[in-house]
Amino acid sequence: MADRTIAKVDSARSVDRRPEYVGAGWSPSRIVPIDTGVMEIPELAVVGQPVPRIDGAMKTSGLQRFGADYYVPGMLHLKTVRSPHPHARVLKIDGSEALKQPGVAAVITAADIKGTNRHGLAGPNRPSLIPVGDNARYIGDPVALVAAETLELAEEAARLVRVEYEPLPAVFDPEDALKPGAPVLNYDRDDNLVSDYDLSRGDVENALAEAEVIVEQTYRVPTQEHVQLEPEAGIATIDPEGNLTIIAASQDPLYILRMIHQALGVPQNKIRIKSIAAGGSFGVKSHINVQVHLALAALVTKRPVKLVWTREESILAHPKRHPAVIKHRLGATKAGKFTALDVEILSDSGAYPASSKWVFNVLCNAVPGPYDFPNIRVRGKVVATNTPIKGTFRGYGDPQGFTPTEMSIDLLAKRLGIDP
Repeated sequence: MADRTIAKVDSARSVDRRPEYVGAGWSPSRIVPIDTGVMEIPELAVVGQPVPRIDGAMKTSGLQRFGADYYVPGMLHLKTVRSPHPHARVLKIDGSEALKQPGVAAVITAADIKGTNRHGLAGPNRPSLIPVGDNARYIGDPVALVAAETLELAEEAARLVRVEYEPLPAVFDPEDALKPGAPVLNYDRDDNLVSDYDLSRGDVENALAEAEVIVEQTYRVPTQEHVQLEPEAGIATIDPEGNLTIIAASQDPLYILRMIHQALGVPQNKIRIKSIAAGGSFGVKSHINVQVHLALAALVTKRPVKLVWTREESILAHPKRHPAVIKHRLGATKAGKFTALDVEILSDSGAYPASSKWVFNVLCNAVPGPYDFPNIRVRGKVVATNTPIKGTFRGYGDPQGFTPTEMSIDLLAKRLGIDP
């Protein structure tokens, strides 16, 4: 227990002794005028003290290693072959020319996968590699991997992999994705609906009909790229007994382990996930990125493998912030008292749901913010399109939910000539 000292203070600036200010969170800097008093000031070990960051010295000295900094003797370099089409059926994958190149160890396809070939943050809802006969659903969908002795050889060999595609109609707008006859992206449904939301309280229509002032506005929140400083990168090793070690930045190592187990059919007790320092994430590294491909390549080649995405690959392949179209009807009295809020939301999950169901639920729940609307209705849908995957991003749906509400309140205040 920390030492405790007695401090005498004058009556003009004595320490507030109310119970809510005393305890683990109390700081000697919390001083307010009260009548008089002398109180015991705890000398705490952490609160009120300068605490060095546990990773501060390594990062400021440049000694901290990130995914791209790891090296293992004899390791191969990995490159991903990606679909150039937003929607296309994969008819044939021919890696024979690539395999003829000196230094090329393997061309890996879904045919090499012994598990389900599915992974995803909110469930196994997207292929780890698109198999022949299945559809690539966005520009950048992974089709094959090339492992070679150097990065340059892997890049050159990847360009020699011949993939035959049958281009298919694509849909890019969530409103179009809901129309009859739209191309269907879902695996388990005959439409593009990923999730819906419908919650109400009170009589919204009657309250709006009786409102003295109504603000109607449509807001469009665009998708957003994380642009974290460090692109996705990592390394995988395999020992003679088939035990895998995957070294990469991750916000949820246990999820990564489970998805590798499910996608590749590797027993969980043969997988070790080592989560390392992340050069920025903002939510993007809560998803699987390089880990499944690293594990697969190590299993196929029986050698250490390294994979570093370029910035272009990172932008193509990792999930982004969910865009949304939010329609608001806000009713109030002339005095500025809210009477009703009616909101319709349409959001876009991209080609695969990733965490869309979770994020969309948070988005819809965030709509009221801290305000009390006696009558409120929030309805929404999130749908699949042939666009990059949407997933977790700092705020996790909250910004798309409460920002339009704040803007509608500002518009109401302007209409009434009052301070919001």
